[in-house]
Amino acid sequence: MHPKRVLVAALFLVALGITACSTGASSSKGESKVGETTTTSTTAPVDYRSALIARLSKEWNDPVLASAIVTPIDQATLDGWEAKVPMAQVATSPQLTYDVPASDKKPASIVAYAFGYVTDADGSLQPGPVNEAIAASLAAYVKTNPTPIYTQPELGIALAKLGVANVMVIQHEIGPDGKEIYQSTASFTDQLLKQMAVEGMSLGTTAIVGFADHEGRCVITATKAGIDGIRVAAIELPSTYDPQSVQPWTRDRKTYLTTDLAARFL
Repeated sequence: MHPKRVLVAALFLVALGITACSTGASSSKGESKVGETTTTSTTAPVDYRSALIARLSKEWNDPVLASAIVTPIDQATLDGWEAKVPMAQVATSPQLTYDVPASDKKPASIVAYAFGYVTDADGSLQPGPVNEAIAASLAAYVKTNPTPIYTQPELGIALAKLGVANVMVIQHEIGPDGKEIYQSTASFTDQLLKQMAVEGMSLGTTAIVGFADHEGRCVITATKAGIDGIRVAAIELPSTYDPQSVQPWTRDRKTYLTTDLAARFL
């Protein structure tokens, strides 16, 4: 081949090599050139459903369950929820807290919430295994940290069986028909505060104690009512459900969290 043609061909190949390096090898090292288009991957939620799944995956420590509960929710429901808790707030809103941060503070009082219950053959109220487990945790704590306990009848029975002292049970109210009125998390809290006001007593910093998945709702409810409520690290929160509970929504985790999540947006 003619020497000039060889030189031209060599220069052409060199030019091709430079072009390949500028668009390939250098960019693979994370470098960019003027005029190049770069892309950055992101895991940020792209819609409200994804944002909810991301938040609840952490709160419940179970991404599979979070997806199984949130994915089937219809869009109209999600739109209604978003009007109350905008997408920008989903990641941090206290309204969606389930995994409550624990505190090492020593409380002045304890407010303990029941979770489900069972009945005897004659229909009489009994605590059931979940409330018995909560009572056992309370008994273990107050044994070395004497603290007054304010609680519901289901837990009151279990605490009495364990011989725990300094317990005030807020009994069910009786309706016009002579029957007991269901005592919800909120109504129990209201009854307690009314009774404390009548007696001129103050709770002070309060350990809020409940079933593990119920703890978030208990703390939120107590805080909204004006109680200085905390989750105390030294008090263990039971997490095993009772499939025989009289209340269907307290029998398994998926059913309870599905029910509770919807109630958070009421």
